[in-house]
Amino acid sequence: MKPRSLSNTFMDNLLSKYKVLTDYVKTDETLDMEFRGKEVMVYYRGGRLLTLSESGTFTPLDKNYGEVFGVDLTNLEEYIPKAKHLMDKYQVVTRANLCEKEISQRIVMENNYSSYSNDTDYFISDMEYCQGDGENYQFDLIGLKWPSTMDRKKLCFQIAVMEIKQGFQTLRSSSQNPGLRIHYEDFMSFYRCEDFKVLVSGKT
Repeated sequence: MKPRSLSNTFMDNLLSKYKVLTDYVKTDETLDMEFRGKEVMVYYRGGRLLTLSESGTFTPLDKNYGEVFGVDLTNLEEYIPKAKHLMDKYQVVTRANLCEKEISQRIVMENNYSSYSNDTDYFISDMEYCQGDGENYQFDLIGLKWPSTMDRKKLCFQIAVMEIKQGFQTLRSSSQNPGLRIHYEDFMSFYRCEDFKVLVSGKT
């Protein structure tokens, strides 16, 4: 299982050396920061806007979205708006379907850090969780079902695996589309593997 949590050093750097990035994300509700072990990824509308590695290397927007200049700590105020515009333009021009990913990111925001997140029954712990070591499955969201009516000091919750589907045809399984049947099979593989045991134990 690939670790999703950051090292203590990387976390400390996010709170100090890379604070300008974390501060930007915290003040922009259209952005979402996800931890990927040795990388931190910032998403916009469900697409990857930039990546910061533990070594301090920044990776900008994929060139498929159009020409975009490099990104570092000195040009975030210029880079992020331009990169967001390129992603908006790409989706309009190509009619690319980012909608399910965009919905996933919105679910993360509403449940984790919106003004009424404490009144929801879920906390999303990971977006686009995937495993490739011996297994090959991916889930849109993994979270905790943690009813808002209970005492939140009590760590009593259930693991929730969520899959976003848009449109009736996406429910059917085919060679191009992992429908509900394939997602169910993936979940059962996940339930039986070490990943699930580690996740439930809280040692990720």
